[in-house]
Parts: sequence; C-alpha cells; structure tokens
Amino acid sequence: MSDLKLIGYGHSVYSRSVRIALEELALPYLWEEADPFDEGVKFHPFNRVPVLFDGNIRIYECWAILEYLYRVCDRYPERNPLANARAAQLAGIASAYAYWPLVRCVYSHGVFRPALNLDWDQSKIDTGLAEASVVLKALEEIAADGVVLAAGCAPEDCILFPMIDAFGRYPAAAEMLAGYPNLNSWWGRTKRQKTIAATYLPLTPES
Repeated sequence: MSDLKLIGYGHSVYSRSVRIALEELALPYLWEEADPFDEGVKFHPFNRVPVLFDGNIRIYECWAILEYLYRVCDRYPERNPLANARAAQLAGIASAYAYWPLVRCVYSHGVFRPALNLDWDQSKIDTGLAEASVVLKALEEIAADGVVLAAGCAPEDCILFPMIDAFGRYPAAAEMLAGYPNLNSWWGRTKRQKTIAATYLPLTPES
C-alpha cells in the first residue's frame, strides 16, 4: 500500500468512519482538511468528503473506502452470505435513512450548531427525532440478530457508529436509544474501544 492521504472534514461523520478504520487497521495516513459546505472538495465529483488517495489511486464514497481498506489489508471479515447481507443492509440504512434525521437534523441542530453559536431550528430536531424511531427500530432488529454488530470493529461498525454517536450526544436522543437495548449496548461498548476514542473530535474545549 502506498502513502495514504485522507481528505475530509473533521466534524463529518463519514470522515470519522474512515478515520476509525484507519486506526483499527493501524494504517498511517496524511490528513487534509476540507469543508464541503464552504468550498467543496476538488477531488470529489460531487464536492463531498471523504476522499482517500492510495498513491495515485483515488477512492470516494465512504462504504467503498471502508471495503477497500479492509480488503487490501486482508482484514475483511470472513463470514456467511447472511452476515454479508446484513452488513450491506446496515451500510444502506446508514446512508439512505439514518444520516439525515440522526445527523443533519438532531445532531446538527441540537448539538453542533448550538455549540458553535450558530442558528439552529427546533423544528428540525423534532422532525429528526420523529423520523429516527423507524431507523432505530430497523437497526435494533439487525443488532438483535447477533449476526453483525457483535464484536470487534468491522466496516459496518465503522460506518454506523459515528452517526449513532453523534445522535446520542443530544440528551433526548440518548434517552430514545435506551429504548433499543441491543443497539444501545453496541453503542456503549463500541465507544469504549481505543480506536474509536482516538477519533473523537470535541466541538469545544469543554465538550
């Protein structure tokens, strides 16, 4: 593997997903900060983060990056077809259904924007919390299977954890998570892992 460079935004949950994988795989890398909300990302056709460079190889889209890193390091989990399907299911739910209500609504307006003294909208939080129940129910069902989200830090853990962790930083969201015992237990034990803690970026010196 050539020199790795990760272009990302420090407060992006998707950038954190890749950083978790890099920590888990003990891969050194160069970090380049890029805020897609301000200037876009010139190496991504849709001006998003993260973007990974492995030498001259460019990879974008979080799940593609995670799969690449785990496979090139020969650390992709060996498992049966059902477990692979559940992992893909989690990745799909995270990006298609979880990201907007959990992160862009609840976390952004309930935690991120207030911490930085930016305008925030209570109606966005309320909408996010209402929509989150369907997402959490689906994730709880998968977590209860025990097929994935069981132990260690696989690619699906990497993509899902930052979203749940961001969501859970809003008090009402943390209370909500407690009603989904298998998902909540996974969140609790995963955030204690050293590779996870190493990627935590506080919003303020006190947070």
